Amino acid sequence: MATKKQLVKKRTTLGKVSMKEEIADAYKRRAVARITTDEKIDANFARAKKGILIGGGVLILGVGGYFLVSKIVKAIKSKQNENNLKKVLDDQTKVNTANLKISDTQALDYANRLYTAMASTGTDTSIIEQIFLKSGLTTDDLKLIVKKFGIKDYGIFGSPTGLTNWFGLTEKLDLMGWLHKELSDSWLNKIRPLFSAAGFTL
Repeated sequence: MATKKQLVKKRTTLGKVSMKEEIADAYKRRAVARITTDEKIDANFARAKKGILIGGGVLILGVGGYFLVSKIVKAIKSKQNENNLKKVLDDQTKVNTANLKISDTQALDYANRLYTAMASTGTDTSIIEQIFLKSGLTTDDLKLIVKKFGIKDYGIFGSPTGLTNWFGLTEKLDLMGWLHKELSDSWLNKIRPLFSAAGFTL
């Protein structure tokens, strides 16, 4: 039979074991709670990430669709504007061949030189001066040059680039339109009398 001292020692030992078990259980519960919390965070993060990806995809599609529709609308308007401009230009450039001092070839050469003078950044005004102020053109000569120049795409600073084409920053202009974009008021005033005499608005 166990003595009183032995019984007390046994109870103390059992108490220590029970306390250790409770502490171990507490740590287990904390670990499980931490894992559960981490899983919830991961799940919420995954849902948020998925939402961001879906939202981003919708936004990209929306923006892309807007640009595509805008480009189509601009292309249609540009074509309509070009057709209208061609009709007006055809009426304005009816030439009386009896009054011509230059040939078709010379008129085309002048038109090409004018385009080259304005196509790059800046304008070669010496070409403008030579053709319009020093060549002794008749009004019908000018009409023929305007006809040969035709209608060309104008970018931000002359001939359009791939970037200006992509963003729709181009417009269809005849020779008068190009000159108006490229020349200062003082230069326009110098050549305006010749254009007015030929029936063109500059």
